[in-house]
Amino acid sequence: MAGNGEPGGVAGRPATATAARVAARWGGTRLDPHGQARRARAEPLQAEARTGLREVLEAVMLTREVRGVVEVGGTEVGGTEAGVVGGRDLAGAAVRVGQGGAAGGYRELGATTVHRVGSGPDAAPGVVPVESLVEAPVADLYVLDGPTDHTSVLDALTVVLAAAPDAVVLVHDVLWPTGRRDRYPAGAAAARSTGHEGALVRHDGVSPAGIVGAFATAVEAGGQRNGVLTAVEDAIAGAPEPWSLAIVPALSGLAVLARDGAPFAEELWEALLPWTNSELLALLERNRIALYSQVQELRHGAALAAAETEDLRSRLRSCSRRLDAAWDEVAEQRATIARYETTIEQQQARLDEPANPLAAVLARALHRHTPRP
Repeated sequence: MAGNGEPGGVAGRPATATAARVAARWGGTRLDPHGQARRARAEPLQAEARTGLREVLEAVMLTREVRGVVEVGGTEVGGTEAGVVGGRDLAGAAVRVGQGGAAGGYRELGATTVHRVGSGPDAAPGVVPVESLVEAPVADLYVLDGPTDHTSVLDALTVVLAAAPDAVVLVHDVLWPTGRRDRYPAGAAAARSTGHEGALVRHDGVSPAGIVGAFATAVEAGGQRNGVLTAVEDAIAGAPEPWSLAIVPALSGLAVLARDGAPFAEELWEALLPWTNSELLALLERNRIALYSQVQELRHGAALAAAETEDLRSRLRSCSRRLDAAWDEVAEQRATIARYETTIEQQQARLDEPANPLAAVLARALHRHTPRP
């Protein structure tokens, strides 16, 4: 029977090896039923797009036969590098990998050179030096991962689409929250930026509970020159030749751009169809951002509650100190009153004594020698 700890299937009959492998990969085994939950515990709350979208990257690189890669604005988060950074070629070994993964392992997927622009420990997050991009070697694949405001993305794409008509271009963050709303690097002078508020799924505006991080968010969404996806549309509209766009609706959205006349275009779109035409991915992404947004609201509420609790504790400590001081003052006043009472009693005792000293002496002597009954 199922659930008896055996590897078998129904009525003691063992499952096929293929079925057992499939079941173990996604749902754990009967002896280890917590595999899926254990993997979930190890995942970050906000999934890393480059790790999660490795399958798409692999399909793109194999279809296009990518050898040269230019990465724009990527932030190194792990892995190893062979070569040097800062506008020079790399040997391409796991240039940028996700936490615990190898999503940026371009070399593993066939790349021989990887050029990085606007990245590295000294690079400002979300800022693309267009001059460095102009000087970069022409590549087969361009990956924009970092800039999330219309101007930066449009400037970068304008250069790429004109200089590399036979390249595939990947642009991250084309869906919520930055698809139609600019998000600027911290400290950027943007008139439309709130600076302290971010987007939430629950309503269309911005909120202190929204996703902010190290960025400032535009107050309004939509309109002209606003958002990463808008920049992608504008870049395609202004390109010297027709380009097509497909979107993988997962992990904040990945746009894939290719020139219509490119020899690999038809094969590329066919290879990407399982992801770019998936209503299931779109549904899961909507659910993900709704849940993540709700978590942000809960975190914000918890932070406010913690701040309010600390404020109440501080006020309580202040009241306690004032109360202690008041009790000290009461004790001091009581001691003063006790001293006054003692003084009064002493004065009263003196007043009760006879005025004639000799009479007082005789009275005390008489009192001592008077026989008691």
